[in-house]
Amino acid sequence: MSATAFEDFLEIVPHSYWVSHCRRWCPPPDVMIKDIIDVYMAFVGVLDPHTATKACPDGFSFFKAGHEDLLKTQLEYIATGCLSDLPDRCMYISVGAHPTMGLEIFKCIRGSNDLEGALLYCFLLSISRC
Repeated sequence: MSATAFEDFLEIVPHSYWVSHCRRWCPPPDVMIKDIIDVYMAFVGVLDPHTATKACPDGFSFFKAGHEDLLKTQLEYIATGCLSDLPDRCMYISVGAHPTMGLEIFKCIRGSNDLEGALLYCFLLSISRC
């Protein structure tokens, strides 16, 4: 497939295709924690212009009240490994190729969504850690 044909393919294929057919990877806890904190810090001081009022013309905080507690809870889940893939385990199996584009299609063994893998991971580590 030419580069132009592949770019055209990327333009017309819906996001749902990529979500259901492409391999995704959940990084280890140390990487995920760093990434989550980086994103959080990028938005923590941002004001939402869609919430602007006469009293607050720049808008209110992007994050709602209680966001610190929510972040803490999520970081605890991440730190225990409940949202990461198993170390050295591939969570995908190849189920074929796209009939016209030839791209490999994968099925995730996590289940119908990424969080089902979190339950498997917690069970394997021991349910008391999650």
